[in-house]
Amino acid sequence: MARELSEGDHPRGCMMVMAAATSANASSRLQKVIAEKRNASREHMRARIKRGIEEGDVPADTDAGALADFYSTIVAGLSTSARDGTTRKSLMATVERAMQLFPAVVKRKRSLAAA
Repeated sequence: MARELSEGDHPRGCMMVMAAATSANASSRLQKVIAEKRNASREHMRARIKRGIEEGDVPADTDAGALADFYSTIVAGLSTSARDGTTRKSLMATVERAMQLFPAVVKRKRSLAAA
C-alpha cells in the first residue's frame, strides 16, 4: 500500500481519504457518499479480521471492530502523509510498525498436533 500511495504516475495518497479532507464545502449528498464508501471499507476490514478470528488466524479475544478502526486510521494517516510528500521509506517504516502491533498469529491445533 505504501508503494501505491507514493507512486509518481498518479496523485499521491488515497482518493477516498483525500476526498474526505477536501469535501467540506461539497454537497451533503457527496459527503454522505464518501462517508459510506469509507465505512464500507472499514466494514470489509472488520469482516476480514472476524473471519481470521473464526479461522484461528487471529486470537479469539480480538475486538475486530476496534482493530479495523485502528488500521483504517493507519491507512488514512498513510494517505495523508503520502499526499504531503512523505518518502516511501518512511511510509514503509510506518506500515512495518503497524503490522508489528497486529495480534500475534495463533497456531492452529492441526499444526501443533503435527509437530
